[in-house]
Amino acid sequence: MRASSKVVEAFSVLGLEEIALRTHPDKNPDNPSATAEFQRVGEAYRVLVKHLDESSKPSAGPRGGHPFFGFQRSFYSDDEDDYDEEDDYDSESEDMEYYLWIFEQMMANRMYYARRDHRTRRQEKHESPEEYQDRLRRTREEQLAAQERRKRESDARKERAAKEREQERIEAEQRQKSKIEAKKAQVEAARRSSEEKARALLRKAQETRSSVFSAARAGHSDKVKKGIWEASVDATGGETKPGCATYVKVAPKDPNETLLHIATRQGDLDLVRWLDSHSADPEERNAEGLTAFHLALKMGHLGIVNHFFETYPPKESDSGPIYDSSHCSGLLSLALESREPELVWTILDHKMVNQADIRKTYTWASSERGFTVLKGPKPDAQDVEKAEDIVKLLMRYITPHDPTKILSDQPNINKKESSASPQISPTSDATPPRTKQNTHRGRGRGRGRGRGAHHGPPAH
Repeated sequence: MRASSKVVEAFSVLGLEEIALRTHPDKNPDNPSATAEFQRVGEAYRVLVKHLDESSKPSAGPRGGHPFFGFQRSFYSDDEDDYDEEDDYDSESEDMEYYLWIFEQMMANRMYYARRDHRTRRQEKHESPEEYQDRLRRTREEQLAAQERRKRESDARKERAAKEREQERIEAEQRQKSKIEAKKAQVEAARRSSEEKARALLRKAQETRSSVFSAARAGHSDKVKKGIWEASVDATGGETKPGCATYVKVAPKDPNETLLHIATRQGDLDLVRWLDSHSADPEERNAEGLTAFHLALKMGHLGIVNHFFETYPPKESDSGPIYDSSHCSGLLSLALESREPELVWTILDHKMVNQADIRKTYTWASSERGFTVLKGPKPDAQDVEKAEDIVKLLMRYITPHDPTKILSDQPNINKKESSASPQISPTSDATPPRTKQNTHRGRGRGRGRGRGAHHGPPAH
């Protein structure tokens, strides 16, 4: 019998195949000691193989050169005639061969690492103390160098991270600053645009208002009505709007002069009525402290004076500011400046002057200087007649409590009185012809009234 047959017989006697199959961990997943038992079987196998004669080992078998595979095939080849072809393959034997081969590989690797560790430890044992100390020193130096290197790298990383954070902060601040500056610039641009639009509106409004005042001074009442009706020019106030002085090309001589004053100065009764019905304020005064009524009285425009009396009855308390003469020389003095007897009679007839003022005015008018002023600078016969009628009217409205006494006081006017006073005897026919009085009270105050339904837009 060959050596392989003896080995096979030894395996069979020992029952290694059955033990390997029985103790393999894959066959015993529930047995925690299966691995240890399988290792014991492998160790037994290794001892047997070690003591085998090298010359008795068979050639490489079909499973990668494991000697056991050759033994098994030789063992079965001797009895080839005893088995059929169907019985030639034993699956259990094949598995056993495969597991034994794997086990041998595992054991071979473990022995390789063990031999390598043994050689390493043997070399270390032969290391001298000086070499050992030198190796320790080199190791320590390498560790220190590595530690220092790691420290430098860590410091460098920290410094780089700090620089990056600082750069990010600076960039964020710059972005925020840019946003704020852009927003400020946007707000400033919007503000300048709004101011420019506001200035443009003010400039246009002032130009329109100045054109309306110019039309009023030129006597173009249709343009005045069109400006108020269509361009919404305010009928109250002077020519210069508040805050628009820089847009006035030619400053007016009287900044307080209103459109109502201009129409009154022009003697345009129709425009005075139209302005009065379109929110003009009759209480407004010019630089001389005169209302439109005072100006009409001074300029001798009887129709405009009667319009104020009809629209704003003097007996009503609300009409007081229109006729108040505390800011000027007095109603009777203004009437005397017009040199119109009918205006003097109107003031006297409405009882808008007291007896003291009437006596003072009569004393002045009956004097030589006063009578000369009443006649005018170049009087004609009609002027002399009007002056005589005014003196007679004053004499007529003096209460005769002492006919023999004539007051020597002078009236409150701007002219000086001469010491000589000619005697003018009043006559019964000194009363000027009266105009027909209208009993209609008028439409009330002009200030604050809207455009009435009966007042249509002006014809353009």
